[in-house]
Amino acid sequence: MIFNLLQKVIHFVTLINISLVVIAIILLNCIILPIKLISFKVYNKIEGVFLVSLAKIISTWGTLYDLKGFRLGVDPTEIIDVKSPSTKILVICNHQTVFDSTALYIGFLGKSCYKPASFWHKWHRFYANGIIQRLRSDFAIDSSFKKGDFVDYWAKHSKKSDRDRNVFLLFPEGAFKNDYAEKSNKYAKKNGLPQLTRTIWPRTRAFVDVVDKRNGFTHIVDCTLIYEDIDEIDKFLFLYPEQLTKKSIYGVSRVFEIINDDKIDPINQDDQTVDDLNKIQSLETVEQSDCIYKVPQCKLNEFWLQQLWLSKESMLNSFYQDKDKFINKFKPHCYDRINLFFLTNFILVNIIYIPVGSTFIYLIYLSISKIFKILT
Repeated sequence: MIFNLLQKVIHFVTLINISLVVIAIILLNCIILPIKLISFKVYNKIEGVFLVSLAKIISTWGTLYDLKGFRLGVDPTEIIDVKSPSTKILVICNHQTVFDSTALYIGFLGKSCYKPASFWHKWHRFYANGIIQRLRSDFAIDSSFKKGDFVDYWAKHSKKSDRDRNVFLLFPEGAFKNDYAEKSNKYAKKNGLPQLTRTIWPRTRAFVDVVDKRNGFTHIVDCTLIYEDIDEIDKFLFLYPEQLTKKSIYGVSRVFEIINDDKIDPINQDDQTVDDLNKIQSLETVEQSDCIYKVPQCKLNEFWLQQLWLSKESMLNSFYQDKDKFINKFKPHCYDRINLFFLTNFILVNIIYIPVGSTFIYLIYLSISKIFKILT
């Protein structure tokens, strides 16, 4: 009885805190917008602090429910020179809950913290995440785009928005698994593809346009997020955080280096070249998870992405069939516990965000009250 009551109180406080933080971040992003005109580099660093602090606040709340996080596979930041001006990384990931982006920001992609720009659908422009992404000058993908349209859009838009950014995040599925499972099955039936149960078929057109050679990507980091007992977890985790109680989240990472079509080398044990699309499903994702897989630019097409998703499906099925067996296959240096608890950040950031968010709500309340008084 007392425990249930305490859980509800924590749940209520969690929602209030996260809501105030999101409101504060939107407001602060609006305030610093003029800096973007003067120095995009400075603006990018400031808004990056906002974004990471939000992720850390959310993950810290998660630890109250005894949530744990683990990264499996190679640490991309140890094998990719992220700071090199010539490096441009596309992160692709399956999409299951609202916690996915937070997980990617706080360490599931490596020990060095990423602050990636996002590709997002314009349909979300009036959502909280859509508003923040618009303020950040992230890349909006429109379903009305025809083949090749994004390349022109990138060339025009990237001049002002990808400076000092070399990591970009794309969820090729375009939506949460539970939302589009039925449509995915219809798509599979129509195109002679197998039915997926743990993922949904990715939207290939956006991916193919994004990895176009003219856009200059040098690496693809593939992350597969795995939630323990996913069938019991709602996609809107923030409304039901108790579902995370004593649960774990795993992120399996693989790194693909994009190579020129004339530099295709034979496959060897240490440096695998994915020149045969069918081989991507048989890659030793677990035992050889510290390898970099090389993929020729010409092979990055619709079929390549579909094969990658089939390998994700196989990986997820293996995990849910026998979690311990799946985890034990990873080499010791490819298994890391992720820190989800950031107490200092939580306290310092809330000292700023809570007053800002609360003041904004109070001003809105005063404005509405005055309007009502004038009207009556």
